[in-house]
Amino acid sequence: MIINSAGRFLVFFASIWVLVQLRNVLDRKHQFARQDSLTHLSNRRDFFSRGRQALAQAQRDGAPINDPCPCR
Repeated sequence: MIINSAGRFLVFFASIWVLVQLRNVLDRKHQFARQDSLTHLSNRRDFFSRGRQALAQAQRDGAPINDPCPCR
């Protein structure tokens, strides 16, 4: 019975470790899809994604989107 319980704990912790490693790989994949690997700057996909998020939040809040450029 002790060996059986130890085996179950071992399988449980191994499963958790594999899931954590998988999550890390997916997070890195997400980062590489939205960031230039040489300069670490956001790419076009990230720019448009953040723009959609800003528009959605402005619609939810009922607030206008302000022009951050004071150059006009």
